[in-house]
Amino acid sequence: MDVRIPGMSVAMSFAMGLAGMAFAATAAAQSTTGTFTVSVRVVRQAAADTTPVLDAMPTPAGARRLTRTRATDSLWVDGAPSVVARQYHDALQARGYRLAYASGDGLASAWIDERSHHRIELQLRPVIGTTPATRVVLQATPDT
Repeated sequence: MDVRIPGMSVAMSFAMGLAGMAFAATAAAQSTTGTFTVSVRVVRQAAADTTPVLDAMPTPAGARRLTRTRATDSLWVDGAPSVVARQYHDALQARGYRLAYASGDGLASAWIDERSHHRIELQLRPVIGTTPATRVVLQATPDT
């Protein structure tokens, strides 16, 4: 059963769908009494504005910003992902960031800034083309 009411959250639509299925199952079994309870808790957490943290991040020479949100930067950097990864690794360590995670291929890493208490997620993706280039995605979140 798919119940959609404008302005209703997906979780509430899902809960109403479950309630409808339970009602149909109860009616089909010709039960005279029955109880069915659905609880839904939706927690809204707005993304923190971490643009000052992103502004303070080192960027390789010639990097161009593709997009920006309150918590994420997307950059185009000339050079192979392995070269860009090494540049970020060296620059972040020099600024006092601590490496919390690194993928085996070196294309994903997470860094902790103990001073600002932020976690920086770094994702590197090769760009298809005739010259080596890398798409860099930086995401800053409060470190909890």
